[in-house]
Amino acid sequence: MGFYHGSSDPPPEKGKPGGFKEAMFITIAVFRALALPLGVIFGGMLGLVLLFWLFTLSGWAGLAAILAIVLGLAGYGFWEYRHPPEFE
Repeated sequence: MGFYHGSSDPPPEKGKPGGFKEAMFITIAVFRALALPLGVIFGGMLGLVLLFWLFTLSGWAGLAAILAIVLGLAGYGFWEYRHPPEFE
């Protein structure tokens, strides 16, 4: 008896299944898509660990790191302000 109303024969083969090469292409494509978000997440976590470590060494070292981050962001903002994107 067939499954519901179909025949009881198995479906025909639709070519050979994918091999190692196709699996690697798919894996590489997925890792390329996830590389930037994962890099940002792990980089942020590493930055926080480094900041906590600097605060354990000295309060001034931690504050200097925070000041460096703020100055870097302000410098980037000033750079973007002085060089606006050109729209055509």
